[in-house]
Amino acid sequence: MPLPAKQTLPRNWPSSITYTPIPVHSPNLSSTELRTLHPPRSTSSLVPALKIPLHSPSYISILPITTPGHPARGQHGLFAAEDLRPGSHIIFYIGFVHGNSDKENHSTSDYDLSLVREAVKLGVDGEQMGNEARFVNDYRGALVQAPNAEFRDVWAEYAHGKETRIERCIAIFVREAGKSGKWKNGIRRGEEILVSYGKGFWGARKEMDEA
Repeated sequence: MPLPAKQTLPRNWPSSITYTPIPVHSPNLSSTELRTLHPPRSTSSLVPALKIPLHSPSYISILPITTPGHPARGQHGLFAAEDLRPGSHIIFYIGFVHGNSDKENHSTSDYDLSLVREAVKLGVDGEQMGNEARFVNDYRGALVQAPNAEFRDVWAEYAHGKETRIERCIAIFVREAGKSGKWKNGIRRGEEILVSYGKGFWGARKEMDEA
């Protein structure tokens, strides 16, 4: 589904990347992979799902990284344009949803996340198309001790033409305050939204650099 005609691109969006507010499925997804993405029809009405908006959220911004020593300095990151509460949903990680047959085409992408880690493995790649979430950086080296946000697997609902779809997605949430109250302030306006890419990502990156 193309970007709605009246919608403007987010500020600082690169012209070389396709912006899409909803998932784009690979034409090579098998029937089994497609079934894995969606809940059974008999239970779809019972699945609690978050709605994917077709507009760019006003409470986040794509901004250039200027902090000395930041590993992404000279690039861009995702920042809070408003105070974000602990545990609140920030944005879905949207991109190109692919299966095993397309795996090799996305093996070198730094934007490819595992969407389903079960017997049927699916991924969502934001390298060539996606939304603002593709700009979220890892906390390592960003002058902080821990991430202030996290990835979660969720069910998402969105309009696809005249059809309403419910499917598995990855979303970014502000970290919960927890018993220690460490994150009780959530993410303050102007702060960079940072996640953990996970040890698997950095292990694969190291192997690529050493190859």
